[in-house]
Amino acid sequence: MLSVTPAATLWALARRQLPLHADRFARYAHTLGTPVAPLRLEEMYRDLPKADFSRDLVAASTDLWVTPMQGAGWSDCGTPERLEAAIGPASGVVKSGARGADAAIARAG
Repeated sequence: MLSVTPAATLWALARRQLPLHADRFARYAHTLGTPVAPLRLEEMYRDLPKADFSRDLVAASTDLWVTPMQGAGWSDCGTPERLEAAIGPASGVVKSGARGADAAIARAG
């Protein structure tokens, strides 16, 4: 899935479709950069109900549009190795770890 959506639009959608999740993430966001942040993150996820982005946010929305794309593909880039497979070994993702993945994603646009 390719999503071309302002982050504020997705956040507003999350607040409507998954208000409990959005509230917990908002409360956690206020602790970022403080010593209590790791504890709050653990607490947040401990009893947070499961939710699926595609099913619970996108499919449940009446405010989004879908446009078919000819010639577009999809790659599951959930690990550095998958990202490297998608964009090529010259990216250095696997050797550099997560920081390399961030840089490769930035280069890929």
